[in-house]
Amino acid sequence: MSDVQDIKQNRPDALGLKYLPNPVMSNFDHEIDRDVAKELEKGGCYAQYAGWNFCGYVWWEDESFHCEVWVYRSPQEIISGSLEEIMDTVCEKYGDD
Repeated sequence: MSDVQDIKQNRPDALGLKYLPNPVMSNFDHEIDRDVAKELEKGGCYAQYAGWNFCGYVWWEDESFHCEVWVYRSPQEIISGSLEEIMDTVCEKYGDD
């Protein structure tokens, strides 16, 4: 899903999800915070995925994680899959710094 209008309609805050203060992933150390991931899997919330050249917002819906990717305050796309798959795809497309 890459259409900007689709992104705006399906953003985590537009879906009424609660923001979690701790990031679920970071490109600083390429680690996934499993505690935050478990909280996301309960539903009803989202967390940040921080990178040097992008910012992602991750939530759980329909038995999958979803990441809304932003670059310089502009929505790019929503990527879905496991957290590992999302990290690999986002790093490949938007940089792994």
